[in-house]
Amino acid sequence: MGAHLMVIHSQEEQVHPGRDVTVGNTLMLFPHFRFWHPHEPSSDREQCVIVNYRPSVWGWNDIRCSDNQ
Repeated sequence: MGAHLMVIHSQEEQVHPGRDVTVGNTLMLFPHFRFWHPHEPSSDREQCVIVNYRPSVWGWNDIRCSDNQ
């Protein structure tokens, strides 16, 4: 499909809170974003990652790749 996987190796490479980023022609807004949510990643069985919202902050959460999102 011509897509590229974004890889972030450290918190320094990630978007910092309050920062907006342009990806291609799309402006990505991340007003309240953290690296991983607390206690994540939580399982070796969960090998895929989603971005989800928990009270007052967006962050990463590991999930099973077979989960529908």
